[in-house]
Amino acid sequence: MMPLPVKMFVICCLTLSVDSSVFAQSNDKVVVGSALISTIHSAEVPARETGVLTEIVVREGDQVERGDLLLKLDPEEAELEYERAKTDYLIASEEFKNGLRVQFAEKAAEVALAEVNRAEEANRKFSEAVSRTELERLRLVAEKAAIDHELAQHELKLLGMSADLKRLAVDRAGLLLERRLIRAPISGTVVGLAHRQGEWVEPGMTIVQILDTQRLRAEAVLAGNYRHLDLTGKKTVITMPQRDQSKPLEATGLVTFVHPKIDPVDGSFRVNVEFENRDQLFRPGDAATIRILLD
Repeated sequence: MMPLPVKMFVICCLTLSVDSSVFAQSNDKVVVGSALISTIHSAEVPARETGVLTEIVVREGDQVERGDLLLKLDPEEAELEYERAKTDYLIASEEFKNGLRVQFAEKAAEVALAEVNRAEEANRKFSEAVSRTELERLRLVAEKAAIDHELAQHELKLLGMSADLKRLAVDRAGLLLERRLIRAPISGTVVGLAHRQGEWVEPGMTIVQILDTQRLRAEAVLAGNYRHLDLTGKKTVITMPQRDQSKPLEATGLVTFVHPKIDPVDGSFRVNVEFENRDQLFRPGDAATIRILLD
């Protein structure tokens, strides 16, 4: 353990080495801390279907937007299934649209009922013009025709439901075909390709790694004497020195998260600052300094 006099001497030296204006501000207007730059969004893109990797569209270092095509799996079997499903749907749709059976059953029911009405009208004018047996037969034919009409309508309804099922099968086949096209789930930079063209992949296997460096996070640990401050949403300046000793890189962000857990030893706590990195000046893994502006 460092002797107390030596420890006090080191603290004094570090204090004197800090720019006096920053040190003065850190008490009431600015909170200063060291930070590590990390990504907010990253993705390990998996295969969603089994098959052979037939085409790799991107390379490491390429910038991609969400939804961009990355790779293709062998589509032949999925394409055949899609075409079969489409043909089945077209057949079912035509059967449903063809309502001739319902029309014929409706006409047959109308004719049978008209014969019954004529027979009853004849009996009202001339007693026993149509025998009771014949009249019962005509009524039975009319009832059967009415039932046939209802049955034809029911079958037409089933044909419509069948066509709907076939349409869902087309949608599913199209989805399975689309799943063989691996697309970027986020915008970012391709940083890794785990498989090569011609290799066999299984669902869940990571194929592409993407990092979004357009928006980054600065993770810092602050001293315990700042824990009483309300830092969430405060404007923050992130700076990082350059190796050539030129003007430090600088970005502006906001405190998005203050960890509720306090270190039991020294009272320190962790904060996250998110900031835009459109010019790609900062990279994940960089060490930086944050200055949280309290006003």
